Amino acid sequence: VTYTQEEGELAEWIEKIENTIAVLEQLEIRLNEGKSAHQKIEEGKYGICETGSEEIEEDRLEANPAAKTCKLHMNP
Repeated sequence: VTYTQEEGELAEWIEKIENTIAVLEQLEIRLNEGKSAHQKIEEGKYGICETGSEEIEEDRLEANPAAKTCKLHMNP
């Protein structure tokens, strides 16, 4: 199968769109995590592990301010 230059350009364009969509999906996830963290701050529940109810370690929150669990209960 031989591709024309136009088909090659179209394939590149589609790939760029797919990559952009993937980035946008990740940004939307991070935005929603940030909104959730903000809601927890307002409720006075920020920094509390959702699994075990203990405090989330400060270094974990520094690395990921939207962390929902402590190190013990992190997903592997």
